[in-house]
Amino acid sequence: MSLNSLYSILDDLTSTLCMRPLFAGQKSRQRLTINNTEYRIVDRLGEGGFSHVLLGETPQKTHYAIKKMVCHRGTDALAMARREIAAYGKFKHPNIIRMVDHSIIHDGGEDGERATVYMVFPLYRQGTLLDAVRHSQDTGRPLDEDALVRLFLGVCEAVRHMHEFGEEDAGAACHRGEEDAGAACHRGEEDAGAACHRGEEDAGTACHWGDAAAATACHRGEEDAGTACHWGDAAAATACHRGDAEPNNSSGYAHRDIKLANIMLSDDGTTPVLMDFGSVARARLTVRDRSEALRVQDDAAEQCSMPYRAPELFDVQRGCSLDERTDVWSLGCLLFALAWGHTPFEHPLAGGGGPGASIALAAINANYAVPRDSIYSGRIARLVAFMLEPDAAKRPFVRDVAELARKLYH
Repeated sequence: MSLNSLYSILDDLTSTLCMRPLFAGQKSRQRLTINNTEYRIVDRLGEGGFSHVLLGETPQKTHYAIKKMVCHRGTDALAMARREIAAYGKFKHPNIIRMVDHSIIHDGGEDGERATVYMVFPLYRQGTLLDAVRHSQDTGRPLDEDALVRLFLGVCEAVRHMHEFGEEDAGAACHRGEEDAGAACHRGEEDAGAACHRGEEDAGTACHWGDAAAATACHRGEEDAGTACHWGDAAAATACHRGDAEPNNSSGYAHRDIKLANIMLSDDGTTPVLMDFGSVARARLTVRDRSEALRVQDDAAEQCSMPYRAPELFDVQRGCSLDERTDVWSLGCLLFALAWGHTPFEHPLAGGGGPGASIALAAINANYAVPRDSIYSGRIARLVAFMLEPDAAKRPFVRDVAELARKLYH
């Protein structure tokens, strides 16, 4: 099986909050109750390595996509599920998917061998941007350029909301002298559980549900600014004190897995909706040592699809700083794929890389080629080139990308 075929299969598995049952004719009469709402399980929409998605119907005949995850004791699965739930609860934006409900059921109580996690989402019958691109290819009817750019700008707005999340609150807290996570860390007046109860932390929110694994994740430094203070990450703990004026400050979050299959289309067919927050984390990270560099690189390999992965995530260096612009690289790949049906580095030979070329090498060198027979204006290629800057420090922020797109098309 080719690498590209594998990517296609993986994308199919992640495009599961939409429309088409995978197992037609195998309808189930199973019933499931989540927080006093009963769902009849009509079918199974799809499945992946860690979860599957069910089609649920309420007594009112309203349909939902229900993500089911089975988390075994001794793994990070439950902590990861809690962080995903916390992320859905954190962001409120018309271009970000809304979680309708969730439930965590411990088999055999809190000390049981496994827990089952359910997340309920709206059902998107229009499918994903991946479906839209495939339909365009199948019918020979490419997306209109203006419509394509409007879709892309909608995705940018969702990503910008995440990147800039909490900026105003963090700034106000600094000026008012209110308690930020770093101050709490130094004073010892707040623990991770209290911080999460206030709604300030991702992993902390999980702590509110009583999961020690999430608290451990907090202590490991995977999420909050308080932890960043604990390990000396100045970007998270002291940004307000040092007057960091960069857009998208360290209070924000990165999605880390932006791709066609993770963008739903609302029923109007024109509004993109960002989904799959299992990889969401604090945007900014300073890699302290080789061990941490390897951990970050392994996490990226697991969570960020290779054709959309930023160059700095293929070979993470000790002492480097990562930020939200890893998502901007992915946005560049997304726009390229929207226009031309595949990501820019998915076919290394097309960029002149030779028989030994790889996606990683092509990405690191920004080695790609715009199709010569493109029907789109040079503005698309200009936007793509703006985002696909291999030097992360020179790469624009999503705010800059949206501003350029509006300038080019308005």
